[in-house]
Amino acid sequence: MWSIALRGLRSIQPRFGTSVTVTNSVSMQPRRLRSRARKLFLFTASLYILIKMWNCIHAGLKARKSDVNVSLECGYPGITRADCVSAGCVYFDIGACRTKTAPKRDQFLSCKLSRYERIPLPGPITRSECLDASACFDRRGCFFPTSALHVSSDDEQHSHTEITPLFSIIVTCYKDDVKFLALSLDSIVRQSWSNWEAIIVDDGSPRQECVQAANSFIAKHGYGPSKMRAFYKTNGFVADARNFGIANSSGKYVLPVDADDFLYPNFLRSAALGISETPDVELLYADQIYFGEIYFGAKTGAHRWHLWETITLNNALKRGPLPVTTIYTRDMWNRVGGYKLDMIFGNEDYSFWLDILKLQPKARKLHGISSWYRLKENAMHADKEYVRMALPMLHFEHSEFYDHGRVTRDVATVFCYLSRTHNARLQAAINMQPWACAGWLWLSLLKIDLWEKRSEVLDTLKEGAAICDNKNQLEYFSTLISWLNATSEFDTVVSARDQCLIDNAGCSQCEKTFRESVFFK
Repeated sequence: MWSIALRGLRSIQPRFGTSVTVTNSVSMQPRRLRSRARKLFLFTASLYILIKMWNCIHAGLKARKSDVNVSLECGYPGITRADCVSAGCVYFDIGACRTKTAPKRDQFLSCKLSRYERIPLPGPITRSECLDASACFDRRGCFFPTSALHVSSDDEQHSHTEITPLFSIIVTCYKDDVKFLALSLDSIVRQSWSNWEAIIVDDGSPRQECVQAANSFIAKHGYGPSKMRAFYKTNGFVADARNFGIANSSGKYVLPVDADDFLYPNFLRSAALGISETPDVELLYADQIYFGEIYFGAKTGAHRWHLWETITLNNALKRGPLPVTTIYTRDMWNRVGGYKLDMIFGNEDYSFWLDILKLQPKARKLHGISSWYRLKENAMHADKEYVRMALPMLHFEHSEFYDHGRVTRDVATVFCYLSRTHNARLQAAINMQPWACAGWLWLSLLKIDLWEKRSEVLDTLKEGAAICDNKNQLEYFSTLISWLNATSEFDTVVSARDQCLIDNAGCSQCEKTFRESVFFK
């Protein structure tokens, strides 16, 4: 080609008497090399595309011949026999949807559930964790197939004829939780049981971002105020936000949900069936999946919290009680007085479950799981004050279940770490829940600051003791009143706390000084 072009150039006569210099074959060498490289690249790319196309065609023919989608596995027990049969599969065990060609009974080979809409589940999550979470797993991740969501016509009729919702879902949100709120609300609207209402409470976010996001979600899905509504209130922390949401709801049963958590799609349906089988049930719970970034200082993958088959007060004290997403009756909430506001460092839900279990409610464990609980690096359980103060406050709140020596250490710990920054919250707690004994004691300890305020501390203690009806806690009120009336070591104790607040290394000495001065004189 190039030689023909050169000959054509040489045959052209120069115009206007000028000469023409023709490039020789040496100067054409780089162009020739680039042309060959281009042809080689196009050939290689075409060959690669052909190989890929052949692999896809071959895989499709093989899949069609075997009618098996072996890349999808499900551990969910609600995939119906009808789903399996319609996909050309057989039904071996409860919950195991398997193909006709499954080589072993212990292999979870699913039908063609990928043709259904996928509800993605929170991640990252491994295959074994996903199946243990009663979901489905394929190369795209962990998900829940909407084919497993079935609401019968009877259920739908019941849900629309009921004026009062069966479940009130209380979603509390603050500040950074807003980035997870839409996912949490989406898990609510996808519930296979539709007789519910959702109350979203923005607990004083600085720019009202939670209530704005909630209203945007509600408008997008077209829900009216009888189904979903959002409230904004001044910041009072999570216990106050939950109490506020419950007070503004109307369902017979209450389900608290954190804004960064994810409800299991069939949880409400499972609860409704449990209620129909046990009409007088007061507490319904199920296992929960933990997932996320960090848990008590250590990186963690998703794992399942296996709960007691029969929940009692004794086993709750041994291993922790119940997940946040536990369903209880509105009557139980009224009887215990709601979530305690004086639990200012957390564990308000732990204390609430113990209060409920003291009443010996009729409880039922549901099959499957209730929700996915998100672990975050900046969550409350990673906060230093939570680690130091939450359990000591809980132990005094339920002092009848703990050794006296342990409770005295806990009271000393609270005394040493309390500072004036906590005054407003404690004052608000006793104003809203004056019957809560612990709040009065913590406020009294906070006021032990200067000798001149001794009479003010005594007045606070006496006022709390007059209201408190817990005999175990009244003993600590009486001990402190006697100590304040007779002590000559007031300044020593106050100095020890001041040193603790300046340098945490002095807190052990502060606790020892307080215990020896108050409880062991």
